[in-house]
Amino acid sequence: MRRISLVVLLAGLYLGARPAEASTILAVGRCRPQLKSFTMIEPAILSSSPGGIVLVCPGTYREQVTISLPLTLAGIDSGTAGRTVIAVPRNGLSVNATSIVDGLQVAAQVLVTPGTPSVNIIDITVDGSGSNVTAPDVLDGIFYDSGSSGIVYRVTTRNQYAGLGVGIWAQNATASNETVTIENSSIHDVGFIAIFMVSNQTPPTLTATVKGNRVSSTDIGVWEQSGGAVTGNFISAASDGIDLYNGSSASATSNTIVNTQRGINVGDAGNVVKSNIIWNSSIAGITLYGNGSTVEGNNVVLAPVGIEFGCYLATVSNNTINDVGIGVDTVPSSFSLVNYFDNADTTRTSC
Repeated sequence: MRRISLVVLLAGLYLGARPAEASTILAVGRCRPQLKSFTMIEPAILSSSPGGIVLVCPGTYREQVTISLPLTLAGIDSGTAGRTVIAVPRNGLSVNATSIVDGLQVAAQVLVTPGTPSVNIIDITVDGSGSNVTAPDVLDGIFYDSGSSGIVYRVTTRNQYAGLGVGIWAQNATASNETVTIENSSIHDVGFIAIFMVSNQTPPTLTATVKGNRVSSTDIGVWEQSGGAVTGNFISAASDGIDLYNGSSASATSNTIVNTQRGINVGDAGNVVKSNIIWNSSIAGITLYGNGSTVEGNNVVLAPVGIEFGCYLATVSNNTINDVGIGVDTVPSSFSLVNYFDNADTTRTSC
């Protein structure tokens, strides 16, 4: 019963109400016969009420799930089984969302519909294996649409390869400020972006917290085009570890990033990159793409270039750069802050 108690506690904390006030607790599967039970997830959600909890027994559920009311969807243990999987339906996935960035069509396996607050997804695996989605459409594991909010906690998204694959996506095109948190989750084997957070408002109206996750086997680890913080994650990615795009106000702190082309790409003023460990980048540990960011106290090891300025000017100080070809590259002549170099063939080149 410990796992259920934790789910109920989390639901109360995240939904902003005491657990006892949850309107309904429903089950999916046969592991909790004392509760009203359903064979599939979608009917249980439709039968829930705001603030309800849907407990999903271990097993594989081949369905495309839509959530349009505040609730907690949580996988639970039963006996020696402990994985709840939402898999691609046998008749395939349908497009059910649209990107606010470029209008691409998205087939989300789990969709939180526009304007739906406080949706929390806990201990669920979302598996995109066998998807029918083809480019230029996007296969996405979990999608929070504009105006929605909630927590993704201890979730796995995997095998979102078909089309332009994304593991977890949150977006906001409304003027209201929304929050989405991705925490202690595993995102791997994703074709394009593991975690994609975006707002098209200025300043961003999405606050995205990406914390304590493990990300691997993807092209881009975290694409941050909103506000919020990316902290304490372990990321291995083929291209970029973390992208903080121009116009965002996000920070990247205390992450470990390995085996990328570029460890962290930094936009402009408002972005803070601090206390990260970046190892074995094939192009550069940190790359600037605008003026005014803050890059402090990072440890960059093993790269052709430690920090690539690209002739932009930023607060870059107290970084330790070890085993690199060029410590800091294409640096403006006015730059004079102190960084530390060990085993660098060239410590600095200028614009």
